[in-house]
Amino acid sequence: MSDPYAMKAPAAHVMLALGTIGYVWLMFVWLLVPAFLGPISDEFALSNTQAGLLTGAISFVYIPFALWSGILTDRIGAPRAIGYGMVLFGGAQVLRSVAHEFWSILLLTVLIGVGGTGITFGLPKLVSTLYPPERSGTMSSLYLVGMYAGTAAAFAVGRPIAGPLLGGWRPVFFFSGLAVLAFSVVWFLAYTWTKRRLPWRTDANRSVERSGDRNRSVSRDLRRLVLHRGVLLLAVVGFSYLLLVHGLQNWLTVILQERGLTTRIAVWTTSLFVVAQLVGTLVLPPLSDFKTSRRTALFSCGIFASAGTFVLLVADDAVFPILFAVFVAGFGLGGLATFVRSLPVEMKGVEGKLVASAVGLVFMIGEIGGFVGPLLVGAVADRTGSFSLSVFLLLLGSLAVIGASAFLTHADHE
Repeated sequence: MSDPYAMKAPAAHVMLALGTIGYVWLMFVWLLVPAFLGPISDEFALSNTQAGLLTGAISFVYIPFALWSGILTDRIGAPRAIGYGMVLFGGAQVLRSVAHEFWSILLLTVLIGVGGTGITFGLPKLVSTLYPPERSGTMSSLYLVGMYAGTAAAFAVGRPIAGPLLGGWRPVFFFSGLAVLAFSVVWFLAYTWTKRRLPWRTDANRSVERSGDRNRSVSRDLRRLVLHRGVLLLAVVGFSYLLLVHGLQNWLTVILQERGLTTRIAVWTTSLFVVAQLVGTLVLPPLSDFKTSRRTALFSCGIFASAGTFVLLVADDAVFPILFAVFVAGFGLGGLATFVRSLPVEMKGVEGKLVASAVGLVFMIGEIGGFVGPLLVGAVADRTGSFSLSVFLLLLGSLAVIGASAFLTHADHE
């Protein structure tokens, strides 16, 4: 008997590749503000508080919007969610290029965050629609490469190359927004091309519609998710993951400089942290697909993150132990980046039908950690005069991953 997944594989791979490019564009647009923060702050005469609001606005948007965006994605489907999201954040990016005061650029940045949720929750839904659950880890790792590529491109291409070439941050914002809008056209054309090749509307969906369950209550779905032990435990993992990623990534250079490392080594080590996350994303989830134990994989990610954070806490100014610590912590966090997006599709009671809603709930809670992490590190350092207690608190966050994964019994596929 032929494998239905094998029959649709080429078209599915095309859509996943295009979705990955969409993720590249999202992160590129997202991080152009931090990349150009100096010129933008000078032009608008921003205070440090205003600059902090602007750079943190998109992350903050996910707290109130993530769950509702996930619910909407489950209802309209991944292709539309991803396409509409690109139109929204691409159009807002074009408009940001002509903003002339703080509140207008802040509002447009918020709209970019709202549009970005279409990518963040549309891609897990896309994977759950096009691939079997036992391949969710590997396929999710592939689109997450776009997240790291877009992040790197904003700082390595956007500011040093595109900025001088185009004449400043405004032209870069304008043309990147136009590029996103043009790519959204490509996305919708590809979606149209695959309508007869891919199961965007499965037989199961049609039977659901015929049975009158098409109007199932949002409140019933929400109740199912908030009472689902696996989803709640994964939300704890998401909170800890984003607490560590944002807490470490935003402050690592400063922490290492306080330890006595030179600025050059501190910056290079921070870059190593990002590279380590990419390696963990590409290695740990596919290995989990092969070994089949999701709980063990999550537990291992927590061990890596905790071990790296602990060594960072006690390493003082020893360069090689610090490099080891940063890589190990980033490696574990890279695996978590995939699992918080891919595991809901394998959970009984969630699966493909509510996967975007579940990921939305995980990120709604998780982004609280992402918002609190940098704030906690800075505030505690101000109080104590050093970053030692801040790193210790991040270590406690990494231990929460180990604790939550130990009780996560709903995430092993057959």
